[in-house]
Amino acid sequence: MIKQNIKLPPGKRLTEAKQTIVDFLYNNKGHYTAEQLHKTLQELLPNLGLATIYRNLNDLVYSGILNQLSYPGLPLQYEYSHSKHAHFYCEYCRKIYDLNIPSSNLDNIKQWEGHYIKGVNVELQGICKNCVNNYFG
Repeated sequence: MIKQNIKLPPGKRLTEAKQTIVDFLYNNKGHYTAEQLHKTLQELLPNLGLATIYRNLNDLVYSGILNQLSYPGLPLQYEYSHSKHAHFYCEYCRKIYDLNIPSSNLDNIKQWEGHYIKGVNVELQGICKNCVNNYFG
């Protein structure tokens, strides 16, 4: 069980379902849809409904424990916020890859043209090396 200071939306509490989602995503790096999580976690919590998964995912994204990834033509995907990293979306095979891009000056920006900056997300898209080699090489 992951012990963290999870700040949930007002009136929400850390339930068994929320804790199970956090534990699973912490221990299984990757990007998962709500449906994938529902199917997998039903083995641990048989009465867990899909609506409960969606509601808990929204709360955990709000808390900053999970990241929500949105790409055209794909269902929303979720990952545990292990560390800062960029994402690459392949427009051909529609896979999402984690990229470890060295920290840049973007990470240190706290203010820009009068705006207060809380975070920076880097998302790249194109054709992954596997698709380039297999289909365009």
